[in-house]
Amino acid sequence: MEERGQLPAAEWHHQRAAAKDAAFALPHLRLGLLARRRGEIVAAGRELRRALELLDHESPERLRRFGGGFDRDDLRRLCRDEMQETRA
Repeated sequence: MEERGQLPAAEWHHQRAAAKDAAFALPHLRLGLLARRRGEIVAAGRELRRALELLDHESPERLRRFGGGFDRDDLRRLCRDEMQETRA
């Protein structure tokens, strides 16, 4: 949905995934990236920090399935880089 420009629908699905499983890191990562894209720096930082916390405990299977080809360290780096951009 994000790739097709259906950002409100994509956000809704990410929010639902995060609500269904509070330990699922990847919806928080996507929500953080969407918030940053909209210029919502506080929300972006909050979601990216949450994703970073949760990535330490995310299952390898779920990372393979939903991580877009990125491993845990790549996703951590993405969170940190995006968080740094929100402070710049």
